[in-house]
Amino acid sequence: MPETFNSSATGQINAVLNLKLRKAASEIQQAAKAGKDQDALEAIKDDNLSAIYRIVAYAYGNPPATFDFEYRDDKKNFHADRGLTPKEFYAKYVGWDLGQYVNLVADPRKTKQYFQAYSLPSQNTVVGGRPITFVNVPADQLAKLAIKQLQAGEAVWFGNDVGQDVDRDTGTLTGGLYDYSTLFGFDMKLGVAERFATRQAEVTHAMTLTGVDLDDNGQPTRWKVENSWGKDRGNDGYYVADQSWFEQYAYEVAIRKDLLTPEILAATQTEPIPLDPWDELH
Repeated sequence: MPETFNSSATGQINAVLNLKLRKAASEIQQAAKAGKDQDALEAIKDDNLSAIYRIVAYAYGNPPATFDFEYRDDKKNFHADRGLTPKEFYAKYVGWDLGQYVNLVADPRKTKQYFQAYSLPSQNTVVGGRPITFVNVPADQLAKLAIKQLQAGEAVWFGNDVGQDVDRDTGTLTGGLYDYSTLFGFDMKLGVAERFATRQAEVTHAMTLTGVDLDDNGQPTRWKVENSWGKDRGNDGYYVADQSWFEQYAYEVAIRKDLLTPEILAATQTEPIPLDPWDELH
C-alpha cells in the first residue's frame, strides 16, 4: 500500500480512534444499563467496528484484494507475479507453518507459573483466527532456545521494550546505557519482576535476532538484531544488543516446536489460563 500522511504521522489518527473507541464503550455501557439484551449490544459493537474501519480506510486506504509482486532474483533477472491475493502470496513465497512455533515469555513474578500456558482473549483480533497463547518459562530459557534456533539456521522473532537503553542512530542496545542513578544520586533501577509489577515493563516492539556472539563457555555476549525502522537507523538497519539489554528488555521469543525441551512441550498442552485485559503482560 502507498504511504499516506497518516502512515508517517500517526498521532492524530490514533487520537481519533481512541475517541471513537471510548464513545463506543460509553454507548455499550449505557445500553447495558438500560437493559438491552446481548444481541442489541453486539449490534452496537458491529456498527462501531464498521465506523472504525471507515476511519482507518480514510486514513490509509482500503486493503487491496490483489497486488503485483515485482522483484529481481540473485542473478538480477526481473520477475513480475501479477494479480496475487495475500493468501496466494503467502502460500507461494512464504509458506511457513506458523502452527509449528510457540511463543515463550519470561515473567518472573510469583503470580505467574513457570511451564504453564496463558492466553490473551482481549487481543484475539482476527475473527476465526488462532487464539493468542504463550508459555511462561524461566528467563534463561529465552536465550538458550534463541541460540538453538539460530544455530539451526533460522532467525528468531522476539518481543521487547526497544525504547529502553537504546541509541537509535548507532543501533546500540546496551543495558545501563543511560546511568540515571549516578546522574541523580539515587537508585533508579528496577528488576524485571518489579518492572512487570509496576507496568514499567512493556512489549512495545518486535524485532528479529539474526546472530549471536558466544564466549568460550558458549554463553551469549551480544546479539545481532534486525529492525524495521529503515536503513538510516543503526548499521544499515541492524542493531547490536548486549546480553545485559537482552536479559532486561527481551520478554518474548517465538521458537520452533522441534527445538523445545520436553518440559516446555508438555506445558504447551496445559489448559491456557486466560489473562484479564488489564494484566501486565498485555
